[in-house]
Amino acid sequence: MEYSNIKSKDLQGVDVSKEITLKEYGFAYHVLPRKGIYRFYIGDTASLKEEETGELTYIWWEALELPLSVKIEFEFDFIDVSAVARFCGLTKSEWLTLDAPTKLYGAISHYGADNF
Repeated sequence: MEYSNIKSKDLQGVDVSKEITLKEYGFAYHVLPRKGIYRFYIGDTASLKEEETGELTYIWWEALELPLSVKIEFEFDFIDVSAVARFCGLTKSEWLTLDAPTKLYGAISHYGADNF
């Protein structure tokens, strides 16, 4: 999916800027309550492009749709909750209380986007 195809309205991510959260972090999402899903946009690492400044930016994203009730630790059973929590600087019990988007971003940061 190209950048121009991702709607800005109500897009959430790790930065308030649509451009930064997608191009630099490679992660953003929409909450779609009428459909009962999250639509996650995950940067395709094969699409990383080096800018003139030397920074890498994503130019292509995969869309992943999961139910609003998703438990990331069960949806992706390879996730070692204790390891991801430590990676995020949290205890296992703290990590388990996070919302699904935050858990998914932590797991992607730990395991790499290609695993999702």
